[in-house]
Amino acid sequence: MLTVHDSGVALVLDVSAAQASHMGPLRLLVADDHEIVRKGLCVLLQDQPGWVVAAEASNGREAVEKTKETKPDIVIMDIGCQN
Repeated sequence: MLTVHDSGVALVLDVSAAQASHMGPLRLLVADDHEIVRKGLCVLLQDQPGWVVAAEASNGREAVEKTKETKPDIVIMDIGCQN
C-alpha cells in the first residue's frame, strides 16, 4: 500500500490482490508535465516491492504512445497534462 499526499488530497493505492493474480511485477506508466512531480512519483512507486515504472510521459500524447508501446498494468496521469 502506498499513500501519496498532494495538495491536501490523499491517494491510496492498494493493488495487492491484483498483483497477486498478475504473477509478475506490476508495470506502471507515470504521466505528468511537471518533471519534478513525475520523477518524485517514480521514485516513490519504484520503492514498492513488485512494482516497476515501465515508462514516463511528459504530456498526454506521449502517454498514449507509450501506453501502446509498453502496455502497462496501471497508468497514473495528471489529468491537467498538456496535449
